[in-house]
Order: sequence, then structure tokens, then C-alpha cells
Amino acid sequence: ASTSRIDRGPELLPSRRRTLPPSARRALWLVPVAVLVVGGFARWKGCGGSGPQEAEHEAVPQRIIALAPSAAETVHVLGLGDRVVGVGEYVKWPPELAAKPRLGGLFNPDFETIVALRPDLAVLLASEESLRARLEAVGVEVLAVPSDTLGDVELAIERVAARCGVRERALEVLKEWRVALRPQPLERSLSVALVVGREPRRLGDM
Repeated sequence: ASTSRIDRGPELLPSRRRTLPPSARRALWLVPVAVLVVGGFARWKGCGGSGPQEAEHEAVPQRIIALAPSAAETVHVLGLGDRVVGVGEYVKWPPELAAKPRLGGLFNPDFETIVALRPDLAVLLASEESLRARLEAVGVEVLAVPSDTLGDVELAIERVAARCGVRERALEVLKEWRVALRPQPLERSLSVALVVGREPRRLGDM
């Protein structure tokens, strides 16, 4: 009985096998590394990476709303009053903001009016979580700022200024703010009442 033989072509003799020199083999090892580096840099650039500078400039808000009086005053002191299209029910100062369309309060925001004004930025307090969720659901950008401490006030000024493109104005405002907070010498001695043993943040039991 005969067996079939598969022709695999001529086999290379060891003496005929071609090998790359060591320098060429090292160069081949660098190829995948270079691909990873270039690919990673391309993805970084595609996401807006540009070294220490900001990634990508967002559109500067032109239609701002602020419900809380403190948030409205922060926007105003940064020179952004002309961009405000609506304020909360309890905003009384400054007069130019008090004349803006009213949007309700923390517990009864007028959502229909807010949406009709087509704001591109809502400056809210951290406590306005419910309104934030509703605004973000319809595509309105929300910038939540803290307000509990003096440090929070400065942080709110910095965040609003950064988002609205008025960083230089924020530096001026913060400089004036810190000067105003410095202790001032008293022209005369004062009588001071020191109250102890009462519930914090309440005027009862005095």
C-alpha cells in the first residue's frame, strides 16, 4: 500500500535561515511601544489635552438665572448682571436684578417660567438639589456653589468667575472683600454681652 506525501515545499536548511542583526531586533521591539505612545497622545489631544492649559474652552454663558439672593449677588458683583434673565422670589438687591423676571423660591420654583427663559447657566446653591436635577434633565447647565462659610463665599466667587470668563474681575472682588473683613480699630470702647448656654443659631432662652 502506498501512502500519499504532502508536499510542503523545500525546507530551509539551518545554514540558509536568515536572521536579523541584534540592532534590528531591538528596533522591532520599539515599534509597539511607539504605537502605544502615539495612540495615547492622539487620544489625549482628542479629549482636549493641551498640557498645563485648559482642555477646551466652553461657550461663555449669556443667559444666567439665580434663585438664591446670595447667588444673585455673587453674579452681580462680578459684573454679570446684564446676562441675568431671571432671579428668585426673594432677591431684593441690587435693584437692577430685583427688576428681573421672578422664578419662585427654593421650595416653589416656577419651572415653566425658567424653561421658557431658555437659560444656559443656572447658578444654584448646593441645597437646591431638586431643582438642579430637573434643570439638568432638560439640558440646562447647573453650577452649584457653597454658601455656608466665608471661605465658601470666596469659593463661589471664584467658580462663577471661572465659568463665566471673568477671572480678573474675581481677583478685584476678592481683594476688596478681604480688605473689608480686616479688623478695624474701634474709636471708643464698647459694652459687650456674652451669652452662653443657649441653643446654637437661635435667639431663644436669652
